[in-house]
Amino acid sequence: MNDKEYLRKLQKDAKASAKKVYGSAANREKMGMENRGEKPPYDATTYLYIRAYDGDYGARPVPPGTVFWLSPDVELFDSAGTRITATDINTGQHYTVEVTVTNDGDQNCNACMVELYLDDPSIGFSVAASSLLGSVTIPVNSHDKAVASFPFTASAAMAGHKCLFARAYSFLSNELPLDFVAFNAVEDRHLGQQNLNIVKQNTLIDFMIHLEIGQLHTNFALMLKTDKKILRQIPNFIRTNFNVVPIAITAAAFNLQPHAGPLNRLELGLRPGVGTAAIKPPSRPPRATTRPDLSEALNRKRNTWNHKFEQEFNKLRLQIPDMGLKKGEATPLNLWMKDEKTGKIVGGITFLVTG
Repeated sequence: MNDKEYLRKLQKDAKASAKKVYGSAANREKMGMENRGEKPPYDATTYLYIRAYDGDYGARPVPPGTVFWLSPDVELFDSAGTRITATDINTGQHYTVEVTVTNDGDQNCNACMVELYLDDPSIGFSVAASSLLGSVTIPVNSHDKAVASFPFTASAAMAGHKCLFARAYSFLSNELPLDFVAFNAVEDRHLGQQNLNIVKQNTLIDFMIHLEIGQLHTNFALMLKTDKKILRQIPNFIRTNFNVVPIAITAAAFNLQPHAGPLNRLELGLRPGVGTAAIKPPSRPPRATTRPDLSEALNRKRNTWNHKFEQEFNKLRLQIPDMGLKKGEATPLNLWMKDEKTGKIVGGITFLVTG
């Protein structure tokens, strides 16, 4: 075989090999050579969220049984830069709220809108019932975090127990909240809530329940809880100021009844005839009590009260009893609200009761 014949054989073998590889439509599809115009290229997106709890990666809905209203990404600082709770707001004082936004997408978010709302302690929120404290636009790079700062001087209307609500979204990358009116932190990763209230034992606390029109006449369950899980969810900076201890709530602790005032006000407090002995640290032996009828006993055992709300804005009053706490001690109480039909938690409030 001369050189010319050898080269022709190589060319023939190369053509046969190429035909074998590229001649098949399946092979061309695998190599991106078939129907190039029919499949769009990879399109990177943003993935913005405000954490609802430690270890949150933006997955929604929030897992059942999770306290989502103590967001670690919504923090309040005093004029000295010391982190405080959202309950110590005093008229004329200077504060700064820092909201941390995470972008776990592959695309930079060059214009992330962050809004901060100030509200009375509430279960359920909406723009209509909140005060916009401020809004800023910040960049949030892909797989990174950024902080939006909101400095403000508290007016008389801002003073007292307050709740902070933050929202992050971007029109440029089509990262929008599920609803621009109602705030649903359970379903929407673009929302973060800080609803921790430090209160003294043996006091009365007013708070609100905000409902959407479609939630009216719905049977809701109000549940009062205190357990070791709640202790783990209390922020570490709180523990530096208080000795946080567990307190057991016995069956006959609280009741829910209409308040002597506006029709939309209810009162949650100690049952008539029940003394503070119904609430004791676990180490103390329970006192003997007269057994009530079975239906009441079962209801109180769950510390759950059912109610149908007839109005959008409902004021409730919680009577915090004397829980036997000493000075410097504190214990958390979580008030949950659940839709009895769907079983979904609508919202809640954490009260850190102090001695």
